[in-house]
Amino acid sequence: RRIGSKPVISLCVNLAHLRKEHLRFLCAHDIDLSVTLCLNSNLGNRPLSHIGMLKELACRRPVTVNLVITPAAVAGFFASFVFLVDQGLKEFNFLPAFYVAWPAAKIKTLRKEFAKIHSFLRRSRRGLLNIKNLSASARTPLFNDGIVVDCQGDVYLNNFFLMRAFKKLSPQFCLGNIHRGIFLKNPLETYLPTLEALRPHLGARCFSSTLAVNRILSSFVAKIRHEAL
Repeated sequence: RRIGSKPVISLCVNLAHLRKEHLRFLCAHDIDLSVTLCLNSNLGNRPLSHIGMLKELACRRPVTVNLVITPAAVAGFFASFVFLVDQGLKEFNFLPAFYVAWPAAKIKTLRKEFAKIHSFLRRSRRGLLNIKNLSASARTPLFNDGIVVDCQGDVYLNNFFLMRAFKKLSPQFCLGNIHRGIFLKNPLETYLPTLEALRPHLGARCFSSTLAVNRILSSFVAKIRHEAL
């Protein structure tokens, strides 16, 4: 992406294989960095081994923490968030798991955990933390809007094809190929996969779960945006 006339590289990592020399390189260059953490445990009770490196990285440059919330770990979501805030992290992007089946009880817990975070932000951290969901949204849940080119040179309007369940839809939503040219037969917007277009490739429970968690996230973001006005 560009900020004015200056190109900015965006890089997403999970810290699994990050070493000190990588850390020095990332801090020395103008790279928009995000770190993805899958909440498979309560970070406050059992810190991940790479939290120290994440703290060191965040001390040197802005870092967005992508928090992936799964049904199995949703009960510890708020505690994990507070733990990371206490470590000095200031920018977060919330990613509840889409396209998976959520039990009704887990969906209710997700709503409660987001309510706790909302109260936390209002009570003690308003203005000090940046919630990236406020400025980064997409028309298809989970996937990023924007031109994406796969390893074969095929061009798409988002990265939906990275999920195996949707790979078979690739020919339908492919704009063309950077080596062979792009010749659109239909209006451009028809090449963007919608949730309804993905629906036949999901089970009924996965589809309803995706709608539910997306509503919860959207409601959380809308409340914060409204209070910031």
